[in-house]
Amino acid sequence: MSEKNRVMLTINGVNYSVVGDEPQEVLNQIAGQTVNRIEEKLAASHRINDRMAMLLSVFEVENELSGLQRQMASADVTEPSEMVEPIVLKELKDRICAKNDALLKAENTIHELQNKLFHTQIELVQARKKNEELGK
Repeated sequence: MSEKNRVMLTINGVNYSVVGDEPQEVLNQIAGQTVNRIEEKLAASHRINDRMAMLLSVFEVENELSGLQRQMASADVTEPSEMVEPIVLKELKDRICAKNDALLKAENTIHELQNKLFHTQIELVQARKKNEELGK
């Protein structure tokens, strides 16, 4: 079993810990991109809360991933053209695969954040219920 790496994300003052199999530098990069994406949504409108920003970010990443998967599925790169040298074609394929891997890792991170958000929401509801009970 591989060693798990951990990265901390801070979104609107709330810390989230995410664990993954990816190398630490990859997790750090994905975390930075994720936080930037969410903070952009938060800065765009004061009507957007953390959950909405996270949901919009997940939707945006899923949309990008779907678009790239459609592009890859429709790309005919099985036989190199006479105009493209095989080494260039291999480099392009490698770059596409690397981008796809990065998107899949980002998707995993987003799913982990969604799970954390769900558990945080449950804790918030429980805390509100307890607070109401104490207020009676």
